[in-house]
Amino acid sequence: MTRRKCKNEMANVIIDQFGKDVKLVPVDEEYFTVKVNVAVSSQFLAWVIALEGNAVILSPDCVNKKMQILINYQYIELKV
Repeated sequence: MTRRKCKNEMANVIIDQFGKDVKLVPVDEEYFTVKVNVAVSSQFLAWVIALEGNAVILSPDCVNKKMQILINYQYIELKV
């Protein structure tokens, strides 16, 4: 199970991805949190990256660690 903090405008994106029964818990006027069961994979982490910081992983730490590893990969060849 992963826990995420999302900007309110991401509510429909989260519902589309995880279903209408997902529970969105308000944090404040700008954010909500959500807990969902996911298969943690490179595709899932890339989906989170595609949300451009509008949804961040809060827990568990092992998923945050996998995200950090993915972010640190070199995806382009730098020409010097």
